[in-house]
Amino acid sequence: MMVMIGQILAMWLIVGWTIVWFVRDEKRRYDAVLRAKAMHFAKAPHYRHPEPQEPEIFGL
Repeated sequence: MMVMIGQILAMWLIVGWTIVWFVRDEKRRYDAVLRAKAMHFAKAPHYRHPEPQEPEIFGL
């Protein structure tokens, strides 16, 4: 009886650790994708603000 309880406990520990591992891995993957998107928006030239220009004064 005690061996069976130990085996069931071992199975649930493996299941629990697998779930924790999966959740952490998915969060790490999501963070990597988000970091890549942030770097793209930070460095892509078509997302940069244009340089301020002198206003044109008409007729002067």
